[in-house]
Amino acid sequence: MKYKYSLSAGIAAFSLLALGFWYTTVSGTVTAIEPRQNPTLRPIPTSAVTLLAGQTYRTFPGSVRATEEVEMAFSVDGLLVELNAVEGSRVEKGQVLARLDRRDMQNDYDAARARYDIAKKEFQRAQTLIDKNVLARADFDSAESAYNVAEAEMKVRKKALDDTVLAAPIDGVVSSRMVENYQHIKAKDTVFSIKDISAVDIVVEVPERFIATGGSRRFGTTMVSFDAAPGSWYDAKIKEFSIESDPVTRTYEVVVSLTPPENLEIYPGMTATVKAPLSETLTDGQDEGRRMVPLAAVGGDENGTSYVWVIPEQGGVPEKRAVEIGEIRKGGIEILSGLEPGQLVAVAGIHSLTADMRVRPANAERGGLDQ
Repeated sequence: MKYKYSLSAGIAAFSLLALGFWYTTVSGTVTAIEPRQNPTLRPIPTSAVTLLAGQTYRTFPGSVRATEEVEMAFSVDGLLVELNAVEGSRVEKGQVLARLDRRDMQNDYDAARARYDIAKKEFQRAQTLIDKNVLARADFDSAESAYNVAEAEMKVRKKALDDTVLAAPIDGVVSSRMVENYQHIKAKDTVFSIKDISAVDIVVEVPERFIATGGSRRFGTTMVSFDAAPGSWYDAKIKEFSIESDPVTRTYEVVVSLTPPENLEIYPGMTATVKAPLSETLTDGQDEGRRMVPLAAVGGDENGTSYVWVIPEQGGVPEKRAVEIGEIRKGGIEILSGLEPGQLVAVAGIHSLTADMRVRPANAERGGLDQ
């Protein structure tokens, strides 16, 4: 009877062994040890798709400048008799900042206005006579011409009179004043410089390598920290960038803009730090789903399409998956689309894989020698 039981147990163990399991008998009991790897599945070295731990930035030193700057000057000569602004004072658009002595301008305008009135009456009289056919056409043309000249001269004198007043063209701060009151001013000599600091620009010099690899697009998610408040970062947007490098430094000028924080007074000339992501700017929310795989996992076909081979975790046929790649980083390459975190991709022999093979992930601890 004992012999029959042992024979039955041996037959059961042999049957289970054929299904891929190791067994032993201890006092007539069959115990499972561990499943054997299927020798028909080719082991493939793999790596799991990982999420980027966080955005990597590059920083650039920069300087603050006003978003808009206006240099103000009189368009006529004259004696300065009124000065209403000092450096550092805030001014509003339309506010009178300075006046010239306007007496000579007023006299010139009054004389021009009188000549205009006479020419206008003569022209109106000529129109009446020409309608009655009692005035030669040449005389009418002469009266009309005199009227037009007088009108133009009056407008010129009126503008010169108006130009004795200097008003702020924008809201801003007087950054510099170049004259003193009761000083004789020459036309087009700068009197004030006004800067609009409701928003500020930060100017940085960017290396050509950074620009060449999508640098201008990286500044879409730029952040700025002012040296006056280290550790605090504020969102900024790219405003403009040069397409010609500095002949000496071989760098490109990039300008980002932002509204200064309410708790800081930011003035032109202050220093700041601008940081831009090392990867191209993505839309909101995309950054959270960015993946990375080893560089060896990515191949390219004759059409220029990048691909990876996805290996089933439990074994099976590999899947050739087209992917959109990003930038090469330390430890791998960005995958912008086509993969999910945790998927296994082949990192060796990707050019010899085919879709009809049967494969499985290799045992990393044994270097794939686990058949």
